[in-house]
Amino acid sequence: MFGRPDSFLIETKRADEIKTDYVKACNLKTLPVLPVGLREDSLLRKHKRANISEGYIGGDKKVFVLKVKSFKSSRYKKVYRKVFRNLRKNKTEHLVIDLRNNGGGNLENSYKLVKYLLDSEQTVTFEISRKKLS
Repeated sequence: MFGRPDSFLIETKRADEIKTDYVKACNLKTLPVLPVGLREDSLLRKHKRANISEGYIGGDKKVFVLKVKSFKSSRYKKVYRKVFRNLRKNKTEHLVIDLRNNGGGNLENSYKLVKYLLDSEQTVTFEISRKKLS
């Protein structure tokens, strides 16, 4: 930086009292180098209401990443339909489903995803039980 002073004058006011301080500027050469790059998911398109990020890795459209952060929201059916229609259209060879840090949510939303991954119809039975905490 050109023309930068060696120190800065800082005046603070609290109630009726004004305080003046001089602060020495840091040497820019001593600051650590911080790499700035893309965020982990910056290449993926985000669906706000469905808590899903998706996108192709590479320009050849052979690898598709579907990151499902949770199954809590309500727009999953529409997003899944759009994603899998796009996969068929582009003849995508590999699908990566990223469920890391997925906290769960509505079981029906997870079944909507599984429907697209199965070759034949399946029957799933589950039981929900609640315990009283007293």
